[in-house]
Amino acid sequence: MAKKTLAKTIEKIFFPSNILAIALILAAFLWGKERVFVNDIAAFILSFSAFLFISFLLKRMDVDENLLFFVSITIGLVILGVLGLIIPVSRKVIFSAACTLIVTFIILPLRVVWKISLHTLAFTMIVTILAILDLRFLILFVFLPLVAWSRLKLKKHSSLQVITGMYIGFLIPIVVYGSYLLVRLMIKLYYLYFA
Repeated sequence: MAKKTLAKTIEKIFFPSNILAIALILAAFLWGKERVFVNDIAAFILSFSAFLFISFLLKRMDVDENLLFFVSITIGLVILGVLGLIIPVSRKVIFSAACTLIVTFIILPLRVVWKISLHTLAFTMIVTILAILDLRFLILFVFLPLVAWSRLKLKKHSSLQVITGMYIGFLIPIVVYGSYLLVRLMIKLYYLYFA
């Protein structure tokens, strides 16, 4: 019984929206002196508030969990995109939003037929994004086994669903960042040789 209580506590601590809030606090601590950081915080808070508000409304309407996830995230990202057009935001915010958008559109169709662990996916994705931006965040991966264990102990997912969540959460930020670096390199080479 104590293990189940511990697993529930871990589940609550590492709930995806809690992980985002913790990531924001850590980012504020490390990157708070950057010029556009206030804009990043404002854009994040407004889009995250919209996400929470839409989630709250849809939960009250007893909407399917997959649809709730998709609609809430999409509306939050649209608001973030619009704010990004109005106020300058950093590449960190754009990178994070791109990863979240891609994951949202991959996960929704998959979760209809197979329940991938969003807890492990969100934790892995957020820590991977933070680690790509600043290697000091690599240490946060020590908590990943706890998140995975809690999902398995509470019998919310199979081992394969938890591992798939970790894999997608790790792979998407790597692919997005790698693509960004490749495009930057191609642009530099173009200007170096053709401009």
